[in-house]
Amino acid sequence: MSHLQPREGSQQPQPTPLSSALIPLLTLTFVLLVVTVGCGLAYVTLMHPAVAVPLTVATAGVTLIFAIVAAVITLCSIQRR
Repeated sequence: MSHLQPREGSQQPQPTPLSSALIPLLTLTFVLLVVTVGCGLAYVTLMHPAVAVPLTVATAGVTLIFAIVAAVITLCSIQRR
């Protein structure tokens, strides 16, 4: 009768509940923040049409910043592996 017992060096660390729940919570927070800001910008644009052009430029700038941050996070996660 053989017993299968893992070797001490072959055990992989189990993720803690906090670390496994962190990514979904951060994602939810980010989505809610983007939706709130988007609705606020839509409201301001609809109520004050004269601010549409400055808001478009500001939104484009924020989008560029988010794209750069996403690229940096992707590169950092690729280098960790």
